[in-house]
Amino acid sequence: MTKKHKRPTAAREPLQGKRAVANEHLAGEYRLRSPVWKFRRHAKSGQFAWLSLRESDLPGVFNALSGYEQMRWAEIEARPHCHAMPVSECHEEVGRHLATQGYDFDELFQLSTGNKGRLFGVRLDHVFEIIFWDCDHKVYETKKRNT
Repeated sequence: MTKKHKRPTAAREPLQGKRAVANEHLAGEYRLRSPVWKFRRHAKSGQFAWLSLRESDLPGVFNALSGYEQMRWAEIEARPHCHAMPVSECHEEVGRHLATQGYDFDELFQLSTGNKGRLFGVRLDHVFEIIFWDCDHKVYETKKRNT
C-alpha cells in the first residue's frame, strides 16, 4: 500500500496586494475585558525578581490578583497606583534587565498589591505579563510632596 501525498489546495488565488488593516474601533476593546496573567517574562534574578517575593507578601499579592480578575481593564486603570510609566524613569536595574533579555518596551504598567507592593509588567491587549515584583516601591520612586 502506498501513501498518497496530499497537497494543500486553495479555493482561489490569493488577492494581490492584500494587507492587514487595523480595525480602529477595536483598539480600546481590551478595556472591556478582564485581565489574564502571564509569568514567562518574569525576572529570575536581581532585587526585583518575582522569586524575591517574601512569604508574608504572598497572600496580599494573590488577593490583589484575584480582585483584579473580577474587574475590567477600564476599572483597573482608573484605580490609584495602577498605571503605565516610562521605562526611562524606572530604576536602572529595570532598564538593564529589559535590555539583557532583548525586550524593547517603552513603558511598563504597575499594579498595586496594597501598601508599597507593586507588580510591574507589560500589558499586551488584556494580558498582563508580570516581569518584576517590587515590595518597597523602588522600581519607580515617586518624589515626596513638599520636599
